[in-house]
Amino acid sequence: MKNLAHTRRLLLGVILSGTLLGGIFSPATHDREGMWAGGNTAGAPGEKVLRGIGVFQASALGREFYVFAQRSGARIESNSWGSIYTRKGEVIEINTNLSGLAVPVALAHELRHHWQFETIGPARNLSPAQALRLSQLQEGDACAFAAHYADNYEKETGQRLNAAEVHPHIAHYLSPAPENNRDYVEGAFVPCLAISYGGKGYTEIHLVREGFRMKDLTRAFNAAIDAGDSAEMRRLYDAEFTNPDTSSALALYRKFFTQDSDPLHTIPAVRAMDDGEFGRLLDRIAPLPASPELAELEISYRTMKRQLEDRLGVKKPGA
Repeated sequence: MKNLAHTRRLLLGVILSGTLLGGIFSPATHDREGMWAGGNTAGAPGEKVLRGIGVFQASALGREFYVFAQRSGARIESNSWGSIYTRKGEVIEINTNLSGLAVPVALAHELRHHWQFETIGPARNLSPAQALRLSQLQEGDACAFAAHYADNYEKETGQRLNAAEVHPHIAHYLSPAPENNRDYVEGAFVPCLAISYGGKGYTEIHLVREGFRMKDLTRAFNAAIDAGDSAEMRRLYDAEFTNPDTSSALALYRKFFTQDSDPLHTIPAVRAMDDGEFGRLLDRIAPLPASPELAELEISYRTMKRQLEDRLGVKKPGA
């Protein structure tokens, strides 16, 4: 638990601010003041990002996503250290150190995160392991969608964006080599998911976030048990522990790979997959990590769930 504690100290302020995907379980807090940070604030987009927004809209898919972000209250700002999406306040920050033709790709990635939460919504009632898988799928999906956007942009405009600067692992998918048929699943999804699943730092961030969630759940659970408050036990069970079975969870995961914002811009190779094929793809490239911290959180979650079921008389499947 030493590494987890170290990561907790480093990332506590960032996580509590709602950064890094904003947190799967964070409620939406919309800022309806428009797309711009405005005035001379430190986060104002700046000339490079403003030009990148213009380039981003040169394709139909870019225009569609930009209009979606405007209408849903997203705000585009900039920083000098890394592109991020913050759920709280719906803020998209773009790294000003990116080249001009990389900015639209970063926008596609971060706007996809905004679209995920606005369209599909935050996931609830998931165990820590299920939540980890969904969180990593969100990141893999945003990366793969950036490749989809860059491919779409090139086909419409004849100009290649600098996607490799944002996501080096999708460079081959977008290469102009004659033998490259741009197999979207193998060329974009597979490397993007492999990176999101294999990234130790990303997993640790999620474990810190889940650690906070389990701490809050344990506090509420113990208070309800100590008070003998059956109504609160039922509320807690319905809100946090009626998690989906494996097939339902798989259908939830698959939403991030089979939905686009408009039928005009579908991803046919992925839409054609059934749940079984999609599940096998995940098992092949993205097995859940063998993490003692994750196992500990999962045991804590399932123990609380079982005790609530016993106290509430919840009939278990097959009983």
